[in-house]
Parts: sequence; C-alpha cells; structure tokens
Amino acid sequence: LRSLYLLLSKSVETLYYLRHAVALILLFVGLKMVAEFFHIEVGAAVSLAVIVLLLTGGTVASLARNGTLSFAISSAAAARADQSAV
Repeated sequence: LRSLYLLLSKSVETLYYLRHAVALILLFVGLKMVAEFFHIEVGAAVSLAVIVLLLTGGTVASLARNGTLSFAISSAAAARADQSAV
C-alpha cells in the first residue's frame, strides 16, 4: 500500500483531475456501503468497471488539460504518416 500511495501522490502533482477521480471513487465506495446496508448488492465487476473508468477518465482529462494528450495524438499521427509514406 505504501508504494501505491507514493505512486498516487506523485501522479496527483502532474495529473490535475486525478484527485477528482479518486474523490469520486471514494464517493462510489461510500454509496456502495450504504446500498449494502439496504440489501442492495453491487457486483465486483461493476465496482471494478466504475473504478477503472473513473481513473482512466481522470487521467485522460488531465493529459488533455496539460496538452500532453494532444502532443501524443499528433506524434502518433505523424508516425503513421511516415510509415504510410515508406
């Protein structure tokens, strides 16, 4: 857990929306606990999907905000154009 915390703390410095995504994950976990109190069960697959989608969304939104995502997309497009020219 310590290494995961260190990774997350370093990532939060560069990925602006990751903090928001983690907050939404904690909200989801809290709502899931309340739902289980009322005998409403949320499956493990659904929980995993929500967590992965929130983390991916936060990361992609942060990269887009930083301009890193557009740079990566344009670099990939340039690499494909170079390959098709050969």
